[in-house]
Amino acid sequence: MVRRVVAAPLTPEEIARRAEVERQHRAAEADRQRQLRLDQALLETYRSLDDLDSRRDRELRDLDRSIRELRERESELVKRQSALISDATQTDDSAVAASLEEDIRTLDSEIITQSRVIAAKLRERSAVLDRFEEHRQRYVELMGAPSANGVSRNGRGVVPGSND
Repeated sequence: MVRRVVAAPLTPEEIARRAEVERQHRAAEADRQRQLRLDQALLETYRSLDDLDSRRDRELRDLDRSIRELRERESELVKRQSALISDATQTDDSAVAASLEEDIRTLDSEIITQSRVIAAKLRERSAVLDRFEEHRQRYVELMGAPSANGVSRNGRGVVPGSND
């Protein structure tokens, strides 16, 4: 005669716990796969740290040029508005003054819009710096290359001339 030992049926709490553990495992695996794809894309995008740095510098240069042009435009608008305000205070003709007042209001809204665009570009510049810093750190981790602080992936200091 053979006796078989059969486990007791799972309680609802055990079933829920088992399902939660399985869900966590699936989520962890999905995160791991996502990170692998991101890492592969990073390694395919940049050939070296110098390549990464040059791309960052190029994006920053383009943003800085755009910000400079926007600020110049804003400065021109402010000068034009100041001139119109000066003209409006010196004129006695109410029809001309009303026209100048409308132009001043229009310029005021253009200046506000310009300021908002500049603020958005400055936020974009900050985001570019953050993104490239994250990419740089991850690239160093993946390649095992010396980091900017002189400590390699194995934790030893980088010795000039060594093959660390």
